[in-house]
Amino acid sequence: MIDFAPNEEQTAIRDLAHQIAVEQFRKHARAAEEAGDMPAEVRRVLAETGLLTPFPEEYGGSGTQDAVTHALIMEELAWGDGGLALHVFGSILAPLALLLAGQESDKLAFLTLCAEEESAVGWSEPAAGLDVRQMGSALRTYDDGWRLDITKRGVIHGHTKGIKLALVRLETSSGNEGPRLVFLPPDDTECVIEVTAEEEPLGLRAAPRARWRLRDGAGGGAIVLGLPISRDLPDEGKPGTLRFIALANVLLGSLAVGTARAALDYAADYAQNRIQFGKPISSFQAIAFMAAEMAMEVDAARLLIWRAAHAWDTGEDALRLAERARMQAIKTAQRVTTDAVQILGGAGFLQDHPVELWMRDAAALAALG
Repeated sequence: MIDFAPNEEQTAIRDLAHQIAVEQFRKHARAAEEAGDMPAEVRRVLAETGLLTPFPEEYGGSGTQDAVTHALIMEELAWGDGGLALHVFGSILAPLALLLAGQESDKLAFLTLCAEEESAVGWSEPAAGLDVRQMGSALRTYDDGWRLDITKRGVIHGHTKGIKLALVRLETSSGNEGPRLVFLPPDDTECVIEVTAEEEPLGLRAAPRARWRLRDGAGGGAIVLGLPISRDLPDEGKPGTLRFIALANVLLGSLAVGTARAALDYAADYAQNRIQFGKPISSFQAIAFMAAEMAMEVDAARLLIWRAAHAWDTGEDALRLAERARMQAIKTAQRVTTDAVQILGGAGFLQDHPVELWMRDAAALAALG
């Protein structure tokens, strides 16, 4: 039987993340949403704790973490605020991609830059969402070279001048054989990504997002992580890319679980303290049953995420499991946050309470794909 109980080190890291969630994310959530970015004070705290640099110290990071630890951290941060947690998610995507899919030369060249400046990974697409098997962004080869077509939406930190990576599909491949991570150097004049502002999202506004577009781009400077690009495009880069996608799904699912848990905790406390007809509304059967179902759904979603994270840590092919866990977690977040608003009644739609923010955050997560 799998034991999901966190060890001593994981417990300490989770407690640190929860402390940041309480003291920083909850405190700055509304201001971060209005500003559309992470406050400098929060960024400084995260940098000091090393949560923004989960890669080896020799590359300027704070050390690697297993998938279960990543999941624990992301859930706690999202419990504080989903938008700020997504900001962190976007900040660590490129380092994780380089670490998992890159060759040693890629890591030496680019990981240090990720510690110094914001980076971005283009993943979600208008038609395919987060399903990498249906991506329209393609890498095509010709007798005289190669071409890239990229269309991405919701790219966290997409306006960055730093590292830009894009998930693309080999045009001649299908299913899980196709996904690759491509690094596009900023000085490659033939592969310049057109960056436009994303329409104001419903939620998760503390994580700035953009759209990417590149049509028929060509250039010798681009790199498929794991190998220099060539016409043959061998498979060395594929396993690392699939492991990165699986881990990214675990992280997004954990973010959804944290959002749902925040709404559940708040609604349960509200129901215990809200008095109607001389007793707390938590004693009413309809409210009690709703809260119990919310709690069961959150626990079930968390266990699915942990199962996927454990599979990733043990070297299993965790992609399908991680994708299903992420989708279930987001559906759970939508249901639980909506029910939390229902428990608060009319007060649930007021900004005096954070449940309306969490409901919008859950909807924005679903919109990613």
